[in-house]
Amino acid sequence: MGLTLAASAGSAVAVGWFFLHTTIGQCLDAMAYLEADAGSGRIRLVADGVLVVTSIESMLAATAVLCGIAVIRRGVWFAGVIAALIGGANVTTQALKMWLGRTDTVPDGLSTGLLAWRDFNSLPSGHATAAAAVAAGLVFVTPARLRGVGGAVGCGYAAAAAVATVVVGWHRPSDAVASLLVVAAWASAAGIMLAAVGSDGGSCPRRSRVPIILALTGLGLLGVAVIALHRAAQVVEDPLVLLTRAPGWSAYLGSAVGIAGVGAVVLAVIIDLAHRVDAVSSSSSRAPGASQANRGIDNANSELNIS
Repeated sequence: MGLTLAASAGSAVAVGWFFLHTTIGQCLDAMAYLEADAGSGRIRLVADGVLVVTSIESMLAATAVLCGIAVIRRGVWFAGVIAALIGGANVTTQALKMWLGRTDTVPDGLSTGLLAWRDFNSLPSGHATAAAAVAAGLVFVTPARLRGVGGAVGCGYAAAAAVATVVVGWHRPSDAVASLLVVAAWASAAGIMLAAVGSDGGSCPRRSRVPIILALTGLGLLGVAVIALHRAAQVVEDPLVLLTRAPGWSAYLGSAVGIAGVGAVVLAVIIDLAHRVDAVSSSSSRAPGASQANRGIDNANSELNIS
């Protein structure tokens, strides 16, 4: 789990550096943003509907429900970890958004429209973070036998909210990707805390196939995204090509597919983390010391019954 935490944090740093401080990264973000701004009104209506659900009030209500389920299932400590996961991810996102800056490296030869927002940092996305954090909390509190279904639903919601922030023009694509990675890092930390304290001592759950399916799907989507973004990146040094919508469409498509791919991989990792927490807790409950203690309690109860 420590490796997962390091990988998530490292990936977030890499995404931030590439899209905040390199010419290609900033141009890809801008091209995708402009293409989204010129996009279909019907798609925007769908995106607006997704984001309406991702309001502060609904996220607070969802967090309260998840913490309540956590208390019922495993106690106050478990609920505290879930609250820390959701709250920590959102606080981290807001802190990074205020602290990070952008280095303007876009060539002056590009059109001024492409340079919109170039001096304003919006990474990471608060809405994408809120949606993904709630999805991660849902995965942890869902019983093992239903975790695959909960993870699939959470993945769909988190990816839809992240893409929607780009579609309506609230964020650049890199903002959404960074948000998903911030949540992955906090979910890894939550997994470490839960594994250290232990679970409810139940039997070790059978691993679901959903994480594998999500991971493979996500990797496939990321492959498509890399191809589309590579095509768009080839025109960065040729401003005349930007007069057509082809590079912008490639950047937009690659960004949307890439966000969905990252979301699928992140949720697959979180589902696997939750399974590993249960496995560690189950094995600790079957340790020799625990078994001897349980046998001692059983013998004491037998003696009381005999007397």
